[in-house]
Amino acid sequence: FFGVRNIAEGVPGETHDQWADALNLAFLGFDSDKGLEVLGASFGVHNDPLTGVKFERPITFAYVARRTATPVHTSLIRTDVGTIAQFESFNHNEAITSTLIGSRFVTPRMDVERPGEWYFSNSQTFANSSSDSDYARIEKIGVGLICAKIAKSALFAYRGKNLETVSEPDTKNGVVKG
Repeated sequence: FFGVRNIAEGVPGETHDQWADALNLAFLGFDSDKGLEVLGASFGVHNDPLTGVKFERPITFAYVARRTATPVHTSLIRTDVGTIAQFESFNHNEAITSTLIGSRFVTPRMDVERPGEWYFSNSQTFANSSSDSDYARIEKIGVGLICAKIAKSALFAYRGKNLETVSEPDTKNGVVKG
């Protein structure tokens, strides 16, 4: 999962339309030969729930969070799974300027019917569309992210605790020395 550059990042004075045109041109006809690549094209104001601080983050943070919180077969663009959490605004709204959705970028949208509520407009990848094996990995990545979320919760009880050191490796159980 990657985010593209922000508006006017490295290009002083760049407008929103110039930014969108530059992204579309840069990725025109691009197919990933490395498998799945999800590119998020927008930055938003993120409300950190731990510190209360607001700062700018790429949409890929919201995308990964949503992918870990939804069932594997669920499309991220479904509105019934909820709004994009912890983000109050984005610098690109695909409902107003639909300039990036055709280029397969993950983008946010806020429809006039739901002011203040942000949703994903798509969840496409840059994988080669003629390669079924690349698209088959989408579910595996989803499962991996869900497993990571479960593991994080299970390991919470061990945070800050000293674990017993092992003087001799236990190859049968995969335990290394240390």
